[in-house]
Amino acid sequence: MPTPFYHLALAQDMLASDTLSAQNKARLEANWSAFLFGNIAADAQSLNHQKRVETHFFNVPFGKDDIAYETMFASHPELEKADDLAAAHALFIAGYMCHLWLDQRWIVKILMPVFVQNQITADWTEAMFLHNVLRVHIDRQILPQLDDTVGDVLVTAEPTNWLPFVTDSDLVNWRNFVALQLQGKAPIRTVEVFAQRMKRDPAEFENLLSDKSALHERILQYCSSEFLSSFRAQAAAHSVHIINTYLNS
Repeated sequence: MPTPFYHLALAQDMLASDTLSAQNKARLEANWSAFLFGNIAADAQSLNHQKRVETHFFNVPFGKDDIAYETMFASHPELEKADDLAAAHALFIAGYMCHLWLDQRWIVKILMPVFVQNQITADWTEAMFLHNVLRVHIDRQILPQLDDTVGDVLVTAEPTNWLPFVTDSDLVNWRNFVALQLQGKAPIRTVEVFAQRMKRDPAEFENLLSDKSALHERILQYCSSEFLSSFRAQAAAHSVHIINTYLNS
């Protein structure tokens, strides 16, 4: 699924979208830290070791009609109506919804057809390695596109019982883990995290990433920059629809 940096870049795309209503654009700008945080908060389970389904509300595979944020609202109806929440809380939940939808969309359009359904390799472990290499490759394109203030803004988000299924302290730990990297106070740790999860040498990632010919042959010919740009644009457009619908309902 997309890394936190991808989710944050898409949040910037949403704010810049001309389909975001003027009223909701003002809401995002007034609660920007909460919205940014909402877009990455579901991955707090990376640090607190909750089961992924407890923060993402779907298993893989999932049915075509399974919408993770609707499952979240079915379990936690107190989050379903934006007008029932404080402004920052509502914008956080709007970002959280975008995260859940984007993860499912990534699975349907990228993970499953390109990496799981044997287009690249029939070896499952190698397919997951190549998927992670792609995510690092995208990260390195995205990081320069992030506004210089994103880390500073993100760290100001202060959750106060925003999620009934993740503690505030766990959310803050995750917020800091990401924000410190963006503030330059810690190295970007995407390769380190993926290498640890897969029990592989980080050099394996770096060697493939630095070899443009091999990167194209093994990954990018199946998942081109044009395809990835189209995916991002469509994802941003639908995410704006999610925001407008949630905040206006």
